[in-house]
Amino acid sequence: MSVWAQAADAPPGGTGRLDEARAAWDQAIGEIDEARTKQTGAPGLQESAKKALAARIWTVTATAEMAGLNPVTYLTAYLDACGRNGGQPLPGPKLGRFLPWKATPADLDAWSQPPRPG
Repeated sequence: MSVWAQAADAPPGGTGRLDEARAAWDQAIGEIDEARTKQTGAPGLQESAKKALAARIWTVTATAEMAGLNPVTYLTAYLDACGRNGGQPLPGPKLGRFLPWKATPADLDAWSQPPRPG
């Protein structure tokens, strides 16, 4: 069960796990942005490479949107799968599941829904 699902099932007023999940999400996004900013400021980096670094994350979310998916729900599902993979990026076939053109109809339907409240 994902951290988000566990938090959603928690009794009202019990925000510990949800707060932990939100804090982890915010930290991860902050680290990604910090690394991107640092990389784009590297001496000698070509302007086209800087643009590619800035655009990479937006390419993922734009692809999700073009496939009719909710980017937050989609990214949450992917990051949850990474968490279940020991906090590591998904390898080969496990990663392929998250390509919209290879995803199952059930996954596409789940990822097109708005994020769960809370």
